[in-house]
Amino acid sequence: MQINSVPAVVVFLFLAACGSSSSPAAPTTAQLAAEYVAAVAPSNAALDQLSAAVKITPMDGAKIRAAAANLEGADVTLNSGFIDLEKKVPASVRPHVEAARVAVSKDIADLAAVVSSTDDAGLIATFNVFAVDTTAASAAFVLLRSDLGLAPPT
Repeated sequence: MQINSVPAVVVFLFLAACGSSSSPAAPTTAQLAAEYVAAVAPSNAALDQLSAAVKITPMDGAKIRAAAANLEGADVTLNSGFIDLEKKVPASVRPHVEAARVAVSKDIADLAAVVSSTDDAGLIATFNVFAVDTTAASAAFVLLRSDLGLAPPT
């Protein structure tokens, strides 16, 4: 049996089901929250590693610098993720994504200084700048997480 024509109703139903004439639906808050959680997970894990390295007694500058370099790399990826996320969130949330992205950019610069420090005094000084800046920027993440229906960071 050969089909020579397809009824117009079938074509219309097929096109409607495929969504060819409509734009994709905006992501839900839950989807955006899941994307955020996935984006920050590597940085959070790297931050845990840096925190553990800092607690080693006596201080091991090489381990701290290596952990800081790992976090720096994770934060570079996170920053790119925030640029992508900013395009998907509602306009009212974009300033909060941008504030978080700026905070991450500052962390990247601070971590680069930690990694490039050449002695213990420089390592301690640059790490303390990173710690202060990270604490000061925490409000940006509280707002963004709230926008996405997530609890504040712990």
